[in-house]
Amino acid sequence: MTILPNDSVLNQLRAMGFDNTISETKRRLIVSVSGKEGTGKSNLLFTATPPVFLFDIDTGSEGVVEKFQQAGNDIYIYSIRVPKDATQDIYQGMWAAVKDRIKMVYKVNEGTLGMDTQTEIYELARLAHFGKLTQVMPHHYAEVKSQWREILKLGYDSKMNTVLINKIKPIWVNNTRTKDYEISGFDETPYAVQVALTSFREQTENGVVFGYTIDKCRKRASLIGQEYRTIMPIVDDGELHTDPIVNFPFLLNLVHGEEK
Repeated sequence: MTILPNDSVLNQLRAMGFDNTISETKRRLIVSVSGKEGTGKSNLLFTATPPVFLFDIDTGSEGVVEKFQQAGNDIYIYSIRVPKDATQDIYQGMWAAVKDRIKMVYKVNEGTLGMDTQTEIYELARLAHFGKLTQVMPHHYAEVKSQWREILKLGYDSKMNTVLINKIKPIWVNNTRTKDYEISGFDETPYAVQVALTSFREQTENGVVFGYTIDKCRKRASLIGQEYRTIMPIVDDGELHTDPIVNFPFLLNLVHGEEK
């Protein structure tokens, strides 16, 4: 027996902010890409929907971004160079500047915001709060993590793609290094994003293969655990060769389906 809701109560709940309107699905992705150096993380970012706004705090994109720009891709770069021995007030000023620019970029509401790497930008946030990266107790990170969650929420409020490139670090158990790795930096990232990828590079008899494994996908759970690899040969001739599989538009269609 179905109990019909009380219209009076429902109206009161609507007045209090409850809404059962079906939300519009935004055709964009909030993605974390983690992996070892040289596994194509930056390449994946630069194939994302233009304009791409890159928060560049890593030298890993040098030599890669130029190819995409020369090919006509619209990429804006904000370079961040964090001094290692600065005073805390310097870090606080740099972190405030980064936050202001992230908020402004999301107001564009189209294209892609990328962080290369999120790991190091999160380190800047830690330096701004503590003035150091070591000898900080885990329970002191609450404010830093809270601020970072608010930044990620801006991505969910926007129609822009967000691509967060992350470094990884080995997992240690009882002072013994294991063969497994985890994200270095904001450890809640895999739970906060829509799609989490691990990039890889392999040497095969046919040459070098790049690819990624889908570790998490909110919209399509059937994709979890799937691997996608380059099918074009890797050619280092200075030209841009975009693989039809390992690129952002392919991933976007994989998750959302072909655009109608």
